Amino acid sequence: MGSCRTLADLAQDLGTTLTHLDHACIEARGHRAIDLLHELRVNRAAELLRHTDRPVPRLAQDLGYASHAHFTRAFAAATGRTPEAYRSQMRNAPPHD
Repeated sequence: MGSCRTLADLAQDLGTTLTHLDHACIEARGHRAIDLLHELRVNRAAELLRHTDRPVPRLAQDLGYASHAHFTRAFAAATGRTPEAYRSQMRNAPPHD
């Protein structure tokens, strides 16, 4: 996820076209490839925010976002919280039984 490569590059690596990749993703998961990639990045970001102390700008870079600001906007749009607020809330939440 962190290579900042395009979905077209990924499709080429898989020996297919972006159109075929999109159709396969829609058929298999009901969503376009870009939407699945976004979901994977947000889920991975949430996991890393909960379980590491890695600085948020570094997480953004590692996950392939163009900038810390881009990551913050995408994460907040998906979760309703900034990465920093999410980390703080998850760390201060009572443990699950």
